[in-house]
Order: sequence, then structure tokens, then C-alpha cells
Amino acid sequence: MRILVVHNRYQQAGGEDNVVAAEIDLLRSYGHDVKLWSDDNRDLSFGLVEKIKTALTTAYSAASRAIAQEKLRSFRPCVVHVHNFFPQISPSIYDACLDEGVPVVQTLHNYRLICPGA
Repeated sequence: MRILVVHNRYQQAGGEDNVVAAEIDLLRSYGHDVKLWSDDNRDLSFGLVEKIKTALTTAYSAASRAIAQEKLRSFRPCVVHVHNFFPQISPSIYDACLDEGVPVVQTLHNYRLICPGA
């Protein structure tokens, strides 16, 4: 099975990162073809313009959707497992998967999706 794992890392590594790495190792040990698409919050710039841009694209990023579509078309996964899309990948990953007919599994590691203060 081909599996695309999607994860946006936070600035400080934590449990989510460990879970993603362990899952990938486990799936590969059972013979699955796994690719990781990850962005890293350490790559974000924190000037005023960059903060505004990040704030505007957190809810939906057309650029991330285009990247997702390219990854889906080239890898052709059987399933996409989203661990974290916040803030760089954005919920646009779901539209790209829908367009390409790829099912999605979402793991919720925290309450961020329903509670901004989380």
C-alpha cells in the first residue's frame, strides 16, 4: 500500500513528531511504501509581513493545495494520513485529496482544531 503521511512540525519537537516517525517506521517494516510530506514551523519568518501572510494562509493555502495535488498525482497514494496541517499546509490538503479521490485518515493529537487557545 502507498501511504502519504502529512505533518507540519512545530518549532519545538514533541510527541507528535515521535508518533509520526514511529508510524512511518512501523508501516515500512510491514512492506508499505510510505512518503512523508512535512513542513517545519522553524522555517517561518517572524517579521510583520510574514506574520500577516501566515495568518492569512492558515485557514486555507492555495499554494499548499497545489503542492498537495502535485504530490498526490506523482505518488498516487492509496490513503493520506494527516497528523497536523497547522499552520503551513492548511485544510487545503483535504480539497486536494477530494479532487484526486484519495481517502484521508486524520489523527487529532491536540484540541487546536476546535480551540484556538489550545
